[in-house]
Amino acid sequence: MPQDAAQICAELDRDGFAVVRGVFSADEVAALSAATDALLARLRGLGPGEHDVDGAHVVISGQGSVARVVWAAAADPTLDAFSRDRRLLALASMALGGREFDQLISQLHPKLPGDEVDFDWHQDAVHRRFGTEAWTDVDGRGSYLQTLVAIDACTADNGPALFVPGSHRLGSLPHRDDRTLDPSRFDVASAVPALLQPGDVAIFGPFAIHGSRPNDSSGPRRVFVSGFALPGANHRTYPGRGAGRRVVLASADSQPPALCASPPAAPGADRSK
Repeated sequence: MPQDAAQICAELDRDGFAVVRGVFSADEVAALSAATDALLARLRGLGPGEHDVDGAHVVISGQGSVARVVWAAAADPTLDAFSRDRRLLALASMALGGREFDQLISQLHPKLPGDEVDFDWHQDAVHRRFGTEAWTDVDGRGSYLQTLVAIDACTADNGPALFVPGSHRLGSLPHRDDRTLDPSRFDVASAVPALLQPGDVAIFGPFAIHGSRPNDSSGPRRVFVSGFALPGANHRTYPGRGAGRRVVLASADSQPPALCASPPAAPGADRSK
């Protein structure tokens, strides 16, 4: 790890998210950027709605913008390799323990200038179906870690991910029918942006409240998202060819020395959704 594991764990435990600097090199980011652009070029001309493109599940907004590419790993071998890179698996191992995970997410979020794509406030727990028969919290701490790799710099004006520090201690909150949170349930004003340089990685658990605004800059804000669950947690089939595959951190790979002690949901937290 390019940073001390204890520091990463301390941030994750305190805030519900952490930023890990310089995980990928400039050359690696350039390869990721090229693969991203090549995939986006293949998606030009798709109309609003959901599409299958070589096993990837593509969501086009009503304005014709690429909202996200779900399970992008199926559509490109470079994206496939990045989505299960050993360094991301090492972060999952540090946060969750163990070396084997079910990879549920391999998403590309392009967020280009003027596309008006944003993500309202939510916890990933709602998308994992936490509190239903589709999810078992096998470790009592959420059993899931999401990683967000910056392809471009994430700046204050290009729609960076916004996190509410400490919101993970609220546990799984009830969401509205559209799987967004009522902002009166938490302190929106305390939200902070994850300002990233290319190659940095933001990591967060399923209870961290987050969202993002549209990209108001003149350049892209592309990020690549991977999500890992402890085996036995997920009981749902995700869209995309190969989604939910088992990934393993090889024993020869380095592993951070200690499991992060992220606290469980707050006593009495609503786990109904």
